[in-house]
Amino acid sequence: MRKFNLCVLASLVIIIFSLQSSCFLSPVEPSAFTLFSHEIMRNIPEAKHNLKQLDSIKLTALRGEYEPFAFSVYCNEACRSIAVRISDLRSGSGVNRNVDRIQIEINRLKTGRASYGIRDRILEPVTDEGVERGKSADFWVTVYVSENADSGTYHGIMTVTSGDNGPVKIPVELKVLPAKLEEPKDVQFAMLYTVSPFGQYFKPGMHDQLKREALEFYKELRAHGMTAISPKNSDWPYRKGNIDGLKAEVRTALDAGLNGPVLWYMSSLINGAKGGKKYAYYDGKCDNWDETRDLRNLKEIIGAVKETGKKEKWPEVVFITVDEPGTDTEDRKILDTRMEILEKTLKTVHETGAKGAATLTEPLDDKHNNPPFVKVQNELRDRWNNVRPYCDIRIYGYSYPQGQTNLYAEKDDSERRGHEMWFYNNKAVMGNDRHMARVFFGLWGWKVGAKGLTAWTYPGKRTVQWELVREGIDDFKYLSLIERLLKTRAKGDSDRTEAERFLQEISGKVELDKDGYIKDRESWEDFDFVTFRHEAGGIIEKLSI
Repeated sequence: MRKFNLCVLASLVIIIFSLQSSCFLSPVEPSAFTLFSHEIMRNIPEAKHNLKQLDSIKLTALRGEYEPFAFSVYCNEACRSIAVRISDLRSGSGVNRNVDRIQIEINRLKTGRASYGIRDRILEPVTDEGVERGKSADFWVTVYVSENADSGTYHGIMTVTSGDNGPVKIPVELKVLPAKLEEPKDVQFAMLYTVSPFGQYFKPGMHDQLKREALEFYKELRAHGMTAISPKNSDWPYRKGNIDGLKAEVRTALDAGLNGPVLWYMSSLINGAKGGKKYAYYDGKCDNWDETRDLRNLKEIIGAVKETGKKEKWPEVVFITVDEPGTDTEDRKILDTRMEILEKTLKTVHETGAKGAATLTEPLDDKHNNPPFVKVQNELRDRWNNVRPYCDIRIYGYSYPQGQTNLYAEKDDSERRGHEMWFYNNKAVMGNDRHMARVFFGLWGWKVGAKGLTAWTYPGKRTVQWELVREGIDDFKYLSLIERLLKTRAKGDSDRTEAERFLQEISGKVELDKDGYIKDRESWEDFDFVTFRHEAGGIIEKLSI
């Protein structure tokens, strides 16, 4: 008998909140509760009028993919604690493909605050509380297919009960495509300036106690599509010559499968952080900048990192010396100081043979390149021109490069110098614009050829927005996989022609403005991501045969 391997992780997320019974316009059966399908891309209050009764669940996934779906339980009568179960998923012949390894996690999603004041729906453990009559409980289900799963179609049953009521049984079909969800070549995904459980200030005596929690933290990033890390941790000024904190972060990230470059935000170690009255509480702020001392320290830090990295086989460490230079445009002294620090520190990094990076906003947009923000027009752009030769990884703020320094101009300059063009969009993670999360990390990033897509920062808890970041990254992976596979087919091959036409159509739907950004964000409300994935999966299946 053929041996099959399938590891499916089903993460059931329950959302319990009040909805008016009049919102459900579809007729309901005369039972204690009714199941409705739900679109994952819409916030539920906006989508409730689109709900339709759920009669089956059909999923398609590549090996190594997390595939979500959502549904609602509307309580015609008061519902006691709601239970959801998914049976073993079996092939058509009934062969058990190690489905005993299926794991189901049920969480309640309630509106609340995550880290940094983020307000969103947050996944929390479900309790025994019931749901009142005329209200609903909403579920988010994620199915994970292991990388070594066999392709084919699997069937199972989802059973929903409420106390003694039910059960309601819904057939589940999972089609596993004959390809692996692979990382796009030379493209990285990361959360900027993360503070792991090790803390911003590493405590050597706490390492063993915090290691497990830190490992889970990095595994969470990896499971949501991240490939690289950007730690915000400090050792040097407090234990000169010591980088044990960075060592702990890199070693733990590698254990979690994060093998991409390490974008180390180490600005405070060389007094390059934001300063002035607005940021008086910042550690290592630029008010204390001393060129001779701080450049000497920078060289020593780079030397220590290179030596340790070579010994411990680290990925490449990239030094972020200044974050968002030009943001302090209301304080002329601070603005001048940080632009000076940016140029001199990145030049120093470059001279050592290491790579430097910076997050870039005001020096490239139109608004801040005119008085009263600067003395003369284009002053910030001219100062950025001095830095260009030394900034190996340019992490542009989404929508900031504009006018003569728009996305297209910056891309041309980056490629000419052999630099990498990355972007960050904090709203993609910190807000609840579902389409911003998915399109930025997916279709838009693919369209413009970004080498890295990032945001500040991990929300600290599992929010719906965080789940959709992964969906965007997977969209990127689907498209890049099609690009790779079609090259294996001869020109004129019908499947190759179909794939090329599909990529052209998708690219055409990502309409950009004159500066390179989404032209009409409202139009994404009508974009059918379900059909997009279905068509992309079908093309991958054909190209994989």
